[in-house]
Amino acid sequence: MKIMATHLVIIFLIITQTVFSENIISTGNDLYSGTNKSPNLAEALLPEGCPTLSVTENNINVSTYAAKITVEDNVAPAPSALCQNITVELDATGTVTISPEEIDYGSNDPSGIASLELDKTTFDCTNIGDNNVILTVTATDNTVSTCTATVTVQDNINPTAVCQNITVSLDGTGNATISGAAVDGGSTDNCGIASRTVVPNSFTSADLGANSVTLTVTDDNGNTDNCTATVTIVDSAPPTAVCQNITIQLDGSGNATIGAADIDGGSTDNTGIASLTASQTA
Repeated sequence: MKIMATHLVIIFLIITQTVFSENIISTGNDLYSGTNKSPNLAEALLPEGCPTLSVTENNINVSTYAAKITVEDNVAPAPSALCQNITVELDATGTVTISPEEIDYGSNDPSGIASLELDKTTFDCTNIGDNNVILTVTATDNTVSTCTATVTVQDNINPTAVCQNITVSLDGTGNATISGAAVDGGSTDNCGIASRTVVPNSFTSADLGANSVTLTVTDDNGNTDNCTATVTIVDSAPPTAVCQNITIQLDGSGNATIGAADIDGGSTDNTGIASLTASQTA
């Protein structure tokens, strides 16, 4: 309920009596008057405690009046809108929804609150950090007030790292390098993946066979998860055989023997040559 103020205002109207000579008396509750013919009557009609005014100037008669005026304040004051700052976390889908009641910090109005409304209620990965929202408070008498709050949006959900095993062949130099994406088997995150790193990521002939590696997935907001994969290193590149021509002398019995190394002209392999074999040695 709004407060109505009533004020008693005494207005003295000084009227020069040059036209009339009769007493003017209103018997209503709002107006009291009298001429100088009956000054005591006019004073008697005034409410108790009201001041009176009697003026005589140059023998001209004057009258004294008093009126009661009621002043009403019909402009309802706006409700008190009170906000509070909050922190919210995105869910697994990368969104979060808030209600006006979460922002309201005890908004009030004597006539009662009819509704609370926010200009923004849904947030996603693009709203990470501080966001200003406006709470509109409407009272039952339709007066409105607003306040502003800060909604801090956070992403605290780790990505889900998914690994896959792979087989990698050494290159012509006997080395192999892999990326995090190579062992990623479909990692996901509610806001997006910023990076994938794998350790170890480089291999040599010393690593032929199965090797355990760790994949670390980091999302756009710094959350991480990891998984383990097996990287099998193989050497699928054949050696490069290089031959050279030679001349030999038969011995006294008319025979000669050679080894494979005698006709090898610098054969190479990325992981090393295990053996050399010649199709004919004698």
